[in-house]
Amino acid sequence: MQARHNLSWQDVRFSVELNNKLQTRDHTVMLFVVPTTIDPFDKFIGANDSKKLVAFVEMKSVNPEVSFDATAVRFIVNGQTHPPIKVSEYARWNEDGQVNNLDGKWGYRDLQSTRVLQDSEHNYSFKLEFDLDRPSPREESYQLDLSRALKFPNGEQGPLVKFKALPWKHGYT
Repeated sequence: MQARHNLSWQDVRFSVELNNKLQTRDHTVMLFVVPTTIDPFDKFIGANDSKKLVAFVEMKSVNPEVSFDATAVRFIVNGQTHPPIKVSEYARWNEDGQVNNLDGKWGYRDLQSTRVLQDSEHNYSFKLEFDLDRPSPREESYQLDLSRALKFPNGEQGPLVKFKALPWKHGYT
């Protein structure tokens, strides 16, 4: 299972999370000598709304001239590049569809243009949906290419994010 890790690149701190958390088995032990149930099958958890790959990207920049074009992000699987089919931003929106951090309503809105990361105190949250099946978290053959998406004033390109499988355990204690 993959966890969210904070990454840094130039003036930007960001994190990427995929909807590919995998529960490898489940068992239930009841009190008072009641039979135990065991589910030995792998199943994706926390992503019942879609069988497609979704990447959640959060970022914050200390440089108000840095911008992010989420439509330019590419997901690379086995050397093949895939653009997102839908891009949205999570924020507080006013009636006119503009970000309003004071009294807007929280929610996702489709994002059609580049977002300038001008507020250094604000976490910008994006949801990118790809026309791909969710990869297994055990695989390490996929990457998220931000090279054309993150735009710096000095012309520097954004990073290529490589994913690594990490063991994860979570008990019911």
